[in-house]
Amino acid sequence: MLDQKPPRGPKGARREATLYSAPLEIWLILIGKKKEEIVTTSIRMFMALALAFAGTSGAQANEDPYSTSALVGLCGEAQSIVTSSDLNAGNAVYSTWDGFVQSDADPYSVVGDNPPLEYSPPEAPDLLLSATQHVFYGAYRFGARELPTVVSCKMKNAEYLNARDSGLGAVDQPCQAVAAQLLGEVMSSLTWLERRRIGQAPILEEDITAGRGSEWTAGFPDRPYPVLYRESVGGPVHIKSSALYVAAHPTETIETACNPIPPLRDLSFCEPRKWGVRYCHLPSPEYILAAITGRASVPTCGTDTADPRVCQD
Repeated sequence: MLDQKPPRGPKGARREATLYSAPLEIWLILIGKKKEEIVTTSIRMFMALALAFAGTSGAQANEDPYSTSALVGLCGEAQSIVTSSDLNAGNAVYSTWDGFVQSDADPYSVVGDNPPLEYSPPEAPDLLLSATQHVFYGAYRFGARELPTVVSCKMKNAEYLNARDSGLGAVDQPCQAVAAQLLGEVMSSLTWLERRRIGQAPILEEDITAGRGSEWTAGFPDRPYPVLYRESVGGPVHIKSSALYVAAHPTETIETACNPIPPLRDLSFCEPRKWGVRYCHLPSPEYILAAITGRASVPTCGTDTADPRVCQD
């Protein structure tokens, strides 16, 4: 059995809140979403909207979203969100990009009643559930203080966890659900005056999903994926996570590339440590706050800072 967190009220809730009628909206772009994700994601989106307009009713947040402890634990918390579960998950933070790339979410193993593999890849089914994380840093527009920008997470997906524990009832969620949670925390941390100054509310977009690991890491570490950007000068900040999803048992890949193993090739994708995962590139809460308040610059389409990965000609 996987270790679950003790109850803490409604799933995903971090504070008691009352609805606050401010002239702000978070526009959700859900075009192309998979049918099985619509209902559960919509619930997460509603929760984020409620948090975004919320004013505290005297209760304090469990943790400052901008604290060091919140940052280093972000992917561990995200593990619960992307599986709609209350599982306890560890989080290994890597200081180097190369170290993170070589890391894997735990545990990993062959699951299900699938045909046996014609090779013997390493497995670690008894490891505790744990994500891995790397944080990129940029700079504020003014001053010399570092700004955590992109947070990269490697996590296990619900398909794998359910295969390990049929009674778990985990449900896969996109990286967008984590971004919604982070945005909600940022918006609920603002004062009334700060909300008024923001003007146009952030736009939460659907994930861009890579087809393979090399696509998900493209541009890194020199040019991390632009998880925040603007479509025009003075326009609202867009939040767009980058994702990778690999099935718990990728049958087609195994049959075409792994059984039997061809010689002299990089076969990491044939190992269970790379299966049953969801990877996310996400904006840190501090980066979201700095961007929407004008204290940090983000790529802007139509300018010399435009990034073709999000800006269309």
